[in-house]
Amino acid sequence: MTDFQYGSEACALCIMLRAHLTRAEVTEPIRQVLHAFSFIRTSPIVKKNGGDKTMRRYDMVCLKTPGEQNQEVIFILPTVNPPTYAFLPQVVEPDADLSCCKEWVQYCRNHHDQSCGQPEPLPANLSLIDCESLEVVKAARDTPYVALSYVWGSKVTGDTRGFPRTIEDAIKVTRSLDHKYLWVDRYCIEQGSTAKHEQISQMGLVYSAADITIVAAAGTHADFGLPGVSAQRHCRQSLQLDGYRVIECPEVPHTAIPKTTWSTRAWTLQEAFLSRRRLVFTRDQTYFECASMNCCESLLEERMILHHRNTMRVAITQGSLLARNGIASAPDRVTGS
Repeated sequence: MTDFQYGSEACALCIMLRAHLTRAEVTEPIRQVLHAFSFIRTSPIVKKNGGDKTMRRYDMVCLKTPGEQNQEVIFILPTVNPPTYAFLPQVVEPDADLSCCKEWVQYCRNHHDQSCGQPEPLPANLSLIDCESLEVVKAARDTPYVALSYVWGSKVTGDTRGFPRTIEDAIKVTRSLDHKYLWVDRYCIEQGSTAKHEQISQMGLVYSAADITIVAAAGTHADFGLPGVSAQRHCRQSLQLDGYRVIECPEVPHTAIPKTTWSTRAWTLQEAFLSRRRLVFTRDQTYFECASMNCCESLLEERMILHHRNTMRVAITQGSLLARNGIASAPDRVTGS
């Protein structure tokens, strides 16, 4: 633990620490306290043994403001002869790394067939948004698709754009995942039709049968957009200092997501619980979770180290998003301790 006092206005480290304290809502006086600690001793994310039973160094020097409200951390990493980490902090760019999101999903498809494979046939009489023609079409029983979980909100979207920004962004993400079809309740449930009740009654099957569910966890309405796609992210800083790299990482998803409006809606949490794979867009980064692994943009993981030798299940996880929201996980889910 050390006292920190702002120095020169031109000092890059002082500028970073000032921004960090501001986001932590630390007020006057200017003289404040920062805690220095070891990442491994306080975080449930990392354990001593990887999935291949090989010992590795995970000790990272961190700085953080005291208190439970702010969970953002500044990592200080050596650039000369750095140790091998199971998780390595990364700078999150302003734009979402959709190619990385696609790789997460593909890895799950390739290695988690027993835990994340197709559980049931597709729902009957399913309507989907064709992400090429932007029309709502009837889907064949074997059509793979992406589902969207989001908050409607009360903001009215102008007719000139067609879809609200969140749906437009979800269409872009769906295409980036090499999918053609997207299910959105507002457009794919026939309003006022005699089949509406039947379609609503099978919404659980809609989410469990989807190849992946995009979760719009930021904002309070459907016109907010997905951060990193059309909406702005809360960007963080990094700098080089005499053999060290200093990276300000955002709050981990497991504490950030429960603070969102999306997490306060019972039906959206149910949608996430029923989904096999979840790609979550927060104000800071994207986060992926399936029944066997967790990934986020701010931490680069050595996936083959973290998985057991048969690659079917992770030996180390960051903890279940669903469990953090008070929902019991599926029996085969691996959660952190």
